[in-house]
Amino acid sequence: MKKIIGLLVVGILFITFLGGCGGGSGTAPAGQTAGAGTLTFSLDLSNLASNQQVQTAQSVDAVTTAATVAAGSVTLISGPAIDRPTVDAPLIGGKIILPAPADITLTNPTVVTQITSVTVNLTRENFAPTSTELAVSNNIATGRIDNLDAGYWHVTVHVFSGEQEIYTGETDSKVIAGVEVQTKVLFDPVQVNPTTGSLAFTVGLNPMPGYKTVDQQVSKILYSEVTGKLYILDASAKIIGVYNADTMIREKDIPISAPPLSVALSYAKDELLLGYPSGQIYRLDPATEKMTLVGDILTEVNNMVAVSDKVLLAAGKGSYDCVFKAMDTTTGQVLSSKNYWYSFGDITFNPANNVAYGQSVYVSPSDIHRIQVDPVTGAIAEIKDSPYHGDYYLGMPMRIIKNGTRIAVASGATFSSSSLSSQDLQYNGNIGYAYVDLATDDLLGYLYLVSKTTLNKLLVINQTNFFLEKTVELLGEPKLVYQTPTKIIVFVTKDSANYVKVFDKKALGCTPVNIAEQGQKVIEGQDWGGADLIPADGDVLSGTFTNINRFIVGEGVTVYLGAGDLSVQATSITINGSLVGPGRNLNLISDMLYFGPSSALDVHSDGLGGMLLPVPSNWGAGGTITTR
Repeated sequence: MKKIIGLLVVGILFITFLGGCGGGSGTAPAGQTAGAGTLTFSLDLSNLASNQQVQTAQSVDAVTTAATVAAGSVTLISGPAIDRPTVDAPLIGGKIILPAPADITLTNPTVVTQITSVTVNLTRENFAPTSTELAVSNNIATGRIDNLDAGYWHVTVHVFSGEQEIYTGETDSKVIAGVEVQTKVLFDPVQVNPTTGSLAFTVGLNPMPGYKTVDQQVSKILYSEVTGKLYILDASAKIIGVYNADTMIREKDIPISAPPLSVALSYAKDELLLGYPSGQIYRLDPATEKMTLVGDILTEVNNMVAVSDKVLLAAGKGSYDCVFKAMDTTTGQVLSSKNYWYSFGDITFNPANNVAYGQSVYVSPSDIHRIQVDPVTGAIAEIKDSPYHGDYYLGMPMRIIKNGTRIAVASGATFSSSSLSSQDLQYNGNIGYAYVDLATDDLLGYLYLVSKTTLNKLLVINQTNFFLEKTVELLGEPKLVYQTPTKIIVFVTKDSANYVKVFDKKALGCTPVNIAEQGQKVIEGQDWGGADLIPADGDVLSGTFTNINRFIVGEGVTVYLGAGDLSVQATSITINGSLVGPGRNLNLISDMLYFGPSSALDVHSDGLGGMLLPVPSNWGAGGTITTR
């Protein structure tokens, strides 16, 4: 295709100003106020209309297709070689018939832009603005504005072709009563900002089948379960890419003025917090892309976590190695400050007990430290380390697991997470697998680990007993893992490029929940008031259900057990489908309990000791019971 060529034109036009009476010997036009002036316009715009050369391209994709063209010439630029003339063929308008599919370039050296309307605007300080539409005929624009006060007026002329403004010119003109004034206006082409763009495609085989390229640098990733988005910071490009977490479709880029030193989610998880070396902390609204200054801790912001909707804990360089500062995010005021002997490479917050945890760096051995901050007042109540001081291998990142009761570190070791200082950071065993990253699924009771051993793997681990449920080999070197209610998102690298793959939990044998379009939901236990409870396929039951009339799991229906034990008390219980909850205790209480031939239970790992079934004589045809 040929590029469009436009010759930029500067038009020099003359406007005649006819002064009115009062101060001169002239006579005021009829109906004009004495002492006022008149501007009359007679603009010859023909040079603006004719000095353009346009090349357009047109595709013709059928044999003997008729291509309608204007006067000018045509050059065949693609198609069979025998159909390519070596010189332009003259045209006089109408149609040409091509013998084969082709692309043609139409060159029209005398294309005329039609001038359709001209607007004149006059402005002057402390005076009301005025404007008029000029009459346009054969590219001549004429008109007048009466009753103008003497003095300088700013004149702006807009020239239109249809709805599009194509030229504009402006000048300052002095209106003098009784004197004709001739003013020169220089016109410039209007620069039209493009609203559309083009895509060029380069195709090839994917070196990572099933994976998607992440076409940006990955400096830091934040996931918000509130917005359902992944926010990927690219420090070099100074952008934050926004992705749909379930599909990893890139939705937009948010430009930022400078790359932050640290990033975190707000307590409500609907905004981003950006900490800078200057000590300033900004709030970024991803929806509006607006950045607002929160406050300044007066030292570089190396780490930060939101402790509540009001209090933010930030760590930076202090009098020793580190200073912790608690800031009021509503006022920017620093509420409390405490220096500490260690620097931290990883700080995480456990909302279950309102305690932050940091892992020390640049010291051997490394240790885990407890930082307790009052979520209301911002007072830093305590900072202390664990009692072990190198007894266990640690490693970053730290992750909160088991509904906020444990802390896991990259070596696989776990420690207690308690609101009581005396019971906090006690060694609680090992997951059994070291990890590069870990995502916690408390609703379904799983841990999703990416590990780098002989083979790169995604591991699905039962959170109750740390039993390995599923292993998936990964292409590339695993870096990060996140989880949504239905998906597991794994980031890997290969040959210095970033890739991502989205795994479906249901396809991996995990429990998919909160899929509105499939009708799946979590049903919380309560007094059912004598009503029937008939869950749909994929529903999740959680807690204790009492006073149910009929509890029915239909044939072909799979009902999942949520986190914790499930207890169901009903007048009659009929199981023709499946109840699935590996590692969960199941308590079914009824005088009329029936299991059909297609029924299945997949429950507690300790066998029937964890499954309380008052089995009556009408056990039915049985079914299968899996305990693990």
